[in-house]
Amino acid sequence: MRFPYRRQMIHALKVLLTAGVFFRNIAVIGAESPNPMSSHEAIAVVKGVAVPFSVFGIIKRLEQIPGVEQVSFNLSQGLADIHVKPEARVTDDQIRQAIVDASYTPGDIRWIPSQESAGR
Repeated sequence: MRFPYRRQMIHALKVLLTAGVFFRNIAVIGAESPNPMSSHEAIAVVKGVAVPFSVFGIIKRLEQIPGVEQVSFNLSQGLADIHVKPEARVTDDQIRQAIVDASYTPGDIRWIPSQESAGR
């Protein structure tokens, strides 16, 4: 069975996903990286990822870091969204090493202030 509008639907989905990540991360661009102890989420740039299959290896390596709760990846932007358990301490060096262990080049890492610390 053929889907005549498949290409347009895929393009529209990519645009919506990219816009969502862009607006979600817009506050991160100009912000300084806070102390990782007060943050529970980090956005890491991963350079050189070109195919969806590669994402699984990156996610697997990042999820092996003690204290990492969940990882998602935006292939079109090369961004890993890393959620850390509140009581855990995960460092930039651990994230960079996991990306290198997955055979990719790490870029900038930005910590997103948690809701609890933002209200103080």
